[in-house]
Amino acid sequence: MEYLNKYFGFIVYLLFTMMFFWKFDLIFNRILNSIKKVKFKGFYLNVLIVAFVFFLFMFLLFFNSSMSDIPTHMRFAKDLFNSSNPTGHFLYFLLVKVFGFFSTNENVLILSSVSILSISVWLKYYVSSSICKDAFIQSKYFTKEKNGIIFLMMIGLLFFLPIITYPSTNRLLSVFSFNVWHNSTTIFLMPFALALFYLSYKFFMGYRYRNDIAVLMLLVAVNIFSKPSYFFVFAIVFPFFSLIKFKLNKVFWISIIPVFFGFILLLFQYLLIYKINNSNDSSVAISFFYSFNSGEKVIFYLTNVLKSYFFPIVFLLLNIRILFKKELYVYSLLSFVAAILIYFNITELGPRAGHGNFAWQIVVCGYIWFLVSIYYFLEKIFKEKEINYTSKFVLWSIGLHFMSFAVWLKYYVELKLW
Repeated sequence: MEYLNKYFGFIVYLLFTMMFFWKFDLIFNRILNSIKKVKFKGFYLNVLIVAFVFFLFMFLLFFNSSMSDIPTHMRFAKDLFNSSNPTGHFLYFLLVKVFGFFSTNENVLILSSVSILSISVWLKYYVSSSICKDAFIQSKYFTKEKNGIIFLMMIGLLFFLPIITYPSTNRLLSVFSFNVWHNSTTIFLMPFALALFYLSYKFFMGYRYRNDIAVLMLLVAVNIFSKPSYFFVFAIVFPFFSLIKFKLNKVFWISIIPVFFGFILLLFQYLLIYKINNSNDSSVAISFFYSFNSGEKVIFYLTNVLKSYFFPIVFLLLNIRILFKKELYVYSLLSFVAAILIYFNITELGPRAGHGNFAWQIVVCGYIWFLVSIYYFLEKIFKEKEINYTSKFVLWSIGLHFMSFAVWLKYYVELKLW
């Protein structure tokens, strides 16, 4: 029994792989037939998603609150108006306080926190689904009958996790994870970052909407006041794409207004955190590839990227020529690369050095890369109208990420690991 518990993850992956390739046609057809029978009632479905996520958060807190940032962030919200060190990304804490009716009771504020996070996860699902459906409008291979498959993938994407190799590693998730259930500000940020990503893409693709620059500026502000992680990436990749698309004409200079606006807000945050309220001499430094101090570290990071993004990597390698012609895909991939480079080259010094504040953009951009990869994979199988061997292999890689949630849940609860 001890052996089974210790190697639970490997056993799950092995059994899933055997079942997948042995009974693939039977399982896949049953799933498709089940989806066709389901009538998707929007309101009730959304309530069900929020309720399930709410109880999942409560379950995780009950069994392993010590590995979660939710209680810590709840206390930030509790002391929001009394703190001598106010934070620049206050939006989540303010909402926890407001929805907790400005109570100082920690149980009330935990319920408020979990409620807001449950709605945030639902918004993440809703925005992800909207991005896929909007992108499919331009595709001749999409029909309304495919909505069930999109729904299944978008729900699954909420629970995909990196492939877990414990006990060969002493952590469940790597620093490159694309889904997290323990960091409340990152969970809260996700739907707003997704909206900024996709609307900015539509801007430089020429899809104009009323007051588009104002909308982007609003989303930039919400992102920064929630958590500035994704803005770091946006400020690099969006101007780069705009320059390629518009050269140095008038539209380019208009397009970077939201970026300059964001830099002003970011400067305010920097001064607040590192100058005005900095009582412990923390600072930010640029240190090129400071983590690559040995060959073992290089191997460590490469294997962690492979485990975290097995599906997108497999899909990219099998379809590299096609994908590099898709601007949405390139935009998502470059955003992920920028997120990785920020992590490896910018760090904090002093007491904040171990906080990992320049890693959270990887979660956001990793999820975006996953989402866009799934969209193009769905487009591919809709076009082919049948599952060939390469598509079956890609589906297997997706399945491994989904099975990782069950593996992670067991170890997270029983072993109190992160």
